[in-house]
Formats: sequence, structure tokens, C-alpha cells
Amino acid sequence: MEIQQTIKRSRIRKDKDKLTDKQQQVLVYALRGYSNNQMASELGIQPITARIHMSAVFKHFDVHTRSELLALYVCEYALEFEEKLMRGF
Repeated sequence: MEIQQTIKRSRIRKDKDKLTDKQQQVLVYALRGYSNNQMASELGIQPITARIHMSAVFKHFDVHTRSELLALYVCEYALEFEEKLMRGF
């Protein structure tokens, strides 16, 4: 994936409000590295339900893996940091 495409798709913070509450919770756990089983345990849901929520999150952000999701998140914060540097904080 080209960096320009990554930058255009880097929208986790502004688009997360379009997710359901449970999908937002799953997103946070995914970005922390939790497995579906760990998420399910933390949220009091079945692992298959966590998997369904993760699938919805992947579809929403047009990614296929947790690595791609994390890359979008990291890219977003890197761009924000770069903008702050350019403005002199």
C-alpha cells in the first residue's frame, strides 16, 4: 500500500464514532493487542461475538488484518505529531 493511500485512509479517530459502542470497545482492545478470546473475556461476551465485532471494524476501516488496523492508527498519530512539529508545537 502506498503511503498516500495510507494517509487518506488514516481516519480511526474521526470515524470511530460511527461504530457501535461494542465495536469501539473491540477496536480499543485490538489496538492494545488483545486476541478475540481476551476481548470476549474482558467484555463478557462470547469469542464468536468478539470475532463478529472485529469483522465489522475491519470492514468499516477497509482493512483485512489487525496489522493493517494498527498501521492506520500509527500513521494517524505520526501525521499528527509531524503537523505539531511543523507548527512548532
